Amino acid sequence: MANDMRIGGLASGIDTDSIVKKLMNVERMPLDKMEQDKTWMTWQRDAYREVNALLFDLDSAAFDMKLSGTYQSKTVSSSNDGAVTATASTSAANGSHTIDVHQVATAAYNISEGGISTGDENINTDASLWEQRSNLGLTVDWESGYENSDITVGENGGDTFKLEKGALTWDSFPDGSEIIVTNSESEVDREYTVVTGREAIEDVDPGEGNVYINIDTGEMKLGDTLPKDGIIQGPTYHYATINFQFQTYDTNGEIIEDDPENPNGGYDFTFDATASLNQILNEISGSDVGISAFYDGFTDKVSFQRTETGILNPNRDSNSTIGDDGTILNNKTQQAEIRMSGTFLTDTLNMNPENEDASQNAKFTLDGLTTERKFNTLNISGVTFSIKSEGVSTVSVEDNTELAIILKVDRKTVEGWVLRHGLPCKKRTTKEKRIFSF
Repeated sequence: MANDMRIGGLASGIDTDSIVKKLMNVERMPLDKMEQDKTWMTWQRDAYREVNALLFDLDSAAFDMKLSGTYQSKTVSSSNDGAVTATASTSAANGSHTIDVHQVATAAYNISEGGISTGDENINTDASLWEQRSNLGLTVDWESGYENSDITVGENGGDTFKLEKGALTWDSFPDGSEIIVTNSESEVDREYTVVTGREAIEDVDPGEGNVYINIDTGEMKLGDTLPKDGIIQGPTYHYATINFQFQTYDTNGEIIEDDPENPNGGYDFTFDATASLNQILNEISGSDVGISAFYDGFTDKVSFQRTETGILNPNRDSNSTIGDDGTILNNKTQQAEIRMSGTFLTDTLNMNPENEDASQNAKFTLDGLTTERKFNTLNISGVTFSIKSEGVSTVSVEDNTELAIILKVDRKTVEGWVLRHGLPCKKRTTKEKRIFSF
């Protein structure tokens, strides 16, 4: 058996391993120098970047020194930040203001009267409402005479396709309805008799000459495979839709329209009944109607809240009669901030327009003058007040002399800039000397 053990220099008395190692170190010296140079260049690059950032700051400071606003900034203090905070522009006059907040502006909201799910479990908010209609009490409208686009068969052919719409009914395709397939020459190639049902298409064998259509999803399966480039002639059918309208108002008291060019007195929404609840609520929240909508799974209720605070409905004023529960007691529907119509809202989502929790304006007394605003932010003579809660606060506005002191600004020196950064008058990057030996 061969012995791989070796002791260098045992016969000659010369440590060959040590010599080889040192020779290799010599050969590596150019590479080591390149690594040092790389490190040095990295330090140098970072130093240049830092100096460049400081010079940019210097340039900005020098530019600001040319502006009168630099010497006219204001400081604002509030004796009660929990009630009111404030900021001031350079045009604001020095002085103090006393503000007594009697009422904070709030937004109107409405919540389902009861849970919207009719079964033992809550609905799945990400699933098709149509497929959950037995657990929802879904009310829909029917869109008739819809003409589906033609469907072109792909390169690999196939027997499974999908209509543009789902949420069909048993009579969407009356007995004897046919689906026609033409070839690339627009000649009738095949005809299929429509069979409808709710079974998943993978569990169905339509049989020769038939096409099975799932009325929930609009998926269809033919009794045989179509060749590529075949064209399924788009059938005409009716399907379920969800339609409703909101009537809300902008800050000028004008009705918000979905189509301002063709106003109809409200903001209309239309969805296929296959849409999910989350899709509908997200569409409402993302629109210009000014409503934030969400579903709470714990209570199984939907909430609508105006995105703007204050009294926006011109049919209502601040003297409307409000009950202890926050709702309007007189002429409720006419004065609501979120007026609504459509059985999906009132029957499916259990919304009652008369249950709206009314919005209110911010009411306050400023320097002896009692007034109100729709919002909790107001600007008076260059001072912007932000109302937080009820309470009294004294807001003081003064010249910001501290800025001039810190910067020591004048147009002949940059001493303030240097002091702000705690820098000497020059910045230098040094290179560390390294010695290698063997």
